Amino acid sequence: MTDIVHYRIPLGWLGDFANTLFVRRQLEGLFSYRTSAVENSWKTRADNTGIFWGN
Repeated sequence: MTDIVHYRIPLGWLGDFANTLFVRRQLEGLFSYRTSAVENSWKTRADNTGIFWGN
């Protein structure tokens, strides 16, 4: 699964500064959590069906 996100923070240099301090980290955290949740969902589904998905 691949996610591609394009975003632009308004307010010129102030938006760039906010992106560096806050927004980028929040997006990285959000997708890190999403990756973990999807992996756990597939693992749980495989455990319940007896299917082995690898790893």
